[in-house]
Amino acid sequence: MNSSEDHYEWRFSFVRNKTLKDHLGDALKCAVELTVIAKKYPPLIRSTFYKTSIIHLASIIEALLHYCANEMLGDTYEHPEWTYCNIKKLHEVEKDNFPKIQIIAGERYKKIYKLSRYIDFKVLNRLCLKEKILNKKLYSKVEKIRNLRNKIHLFGLKSIDRKFQKRDVEFTSKIAYDILKTVENKL
Repeated sequence: MNSSEDHYEWRFSFVRNKTLKDHLGDALKCAVELTVIAKKYPPLIRSTFYKTSIIHLASIIEALLHYCANEMLGDTYEHPEWTYCNIKKLHEVEKDNFPKIQIIAGERYKKIYKLSRYIDFKVLNRLCLKEKILNKKLYSKVEKIRNLRNKIHLFGLKSIDRKFQKRDVEFTSKIAYDILKTVENKL
């Protein structure tokens, strides 16, 4: 490993998992290099470089939150909300203030997530808010990053979106830094 690679990896010195630390360093290096390279290209290609840089930075955010949750909460996490299925209406009644009330039967369960495995970014972000890894303000910013990152899914886009700009990368970088400091302080 050369010194320029160490330059990116050292920022994640609090991460004890060597493989993850290497991946985080690589992702940061790619995000930086793509942003620098982007300046040399016309707007459409530049936007693509910025988009890819945002994807790398969002991956860093997601990985740091995942690592922090796993370190703080252990290997499993029970989702606080119940999921209902196989609902059957047993009886229906009317009361003064409620036109229809149904008496039902069904099954309910709580999802249990293995934090040592993949967990959806949206679920992870909510988990981090609930467990006070993130405050509401930072949670909202991470949600913006998650939505920005999700623009990689071309099929779901409602309009032509080729307008990723340097300020999007700068915003994402700022949030990545805030997450890095938050996770570092939590651990």
